[in-house]
Amino acid sequence: MSLAEWVFDWSIRPTAPGRVGRIRARWMDHLYRQILKRDPVIQHTFWGIPLSMPFSHQLPNILRHFPNYAVNLGRLAKYTMEKYPDLRVIDVGANIGDSVAVIRQHGEAPALCLEGDPAYFKILSANLPALRHARAKQCFVGETAGTDAMQLDHHSGSASLTPSKEGVVVVRRLAEVLKEEPEFLRAKLLKIDTDGYDGKILRGAEDYLRSAKPIIFFEYDPDMLARQSDNGLAIFRYLGTLGYEGILIYDNFGDFLLSTQIHETRLLSEIDHYFSGRKSSQYCDIAVVHGDDHDLFERMRGQELEISRQQRKS
Repeated sequence: MSLAEWVFDWSIRPTAPGRVGRIRARWMDHLYRQILKRDPVIQHTFWGIPLSMPFSHQLPNILRHFPNYAVNLGRLAKYTMEKYPDLRVIDVGANIGDSVAVIRQHGEAPALCLEGDPAYFKILSANLPALRHARAKQCFVGETAGTDAMQLDHHSGSASLTPSKEGVVVVRRLAEVLKEEPEFLRAKLLKIDTDGYDGKILRGAEDYLRSAKPIIFFEYDPDMLARQSDNGLAIFRYLGTLGYEGILIYDNFGDFLLSTQIHETRLLSEIDHYFSGRKSSQYCDIAVVHGDDHDLFERMRGQELEISRQQRKS
């Protein structure tokens, strides 16, 4: 174990009680800040899989405080695999590959990981052997193919595209990317986490969504969407035209909130209102299921309600 890994592991432990513990904590905090300036790549184990990550990555801290974080995606993959044993997964905004790691708790579904950030793509590529049955492609995905005046902003183990007069990135449509990866043209699970670019990615994937009708799991943050000049509620109207019906909504720490139908516009507008103006401190993750998979949606809903009850009991 390197010094950086040792210090990082210390940083996610509770502070020891007493005066000695507080003094040790101050010294370790100083050392942590010094290492953070270099932000080296270290290794940490997520859901039984050792992954490389930047020292600055916040996922281990999040999991320490919110153990339900992200595991809902793994369960949704499990339910989908039970109906579709040949499940394939597309992960847009794959980061270090942690979404595939959580899915690996339930099965070996092949995964296509798309990541545009060169730094994260390098780390993701190094993690592929540990993730098993996963491949990676470096690209930014959006609504239309071409170049956008955008720049990458890094923060707390993530990166997002923001408008810029100086930076330029090449953007591709998901439907076009999949022509180069025909094995995933019928992938039944699509996960998107791109800090507000989610709606644009979905609109650029219409051909794929119409043909494969995947379960879609995406981040819904009205403030992030607004920064990309996107209207969150328009996403639901768009998906409704493609035959999507059932919706499962979670808070950003993985706790199940409620289920609804895509035509329940009043409820969806109130959800949008609730999470608006919170500067991304609170948002939600949403799973949307096509009408052809109504049976799968009902199973997901029933199982998630029961798991939510059991979590509250414990």
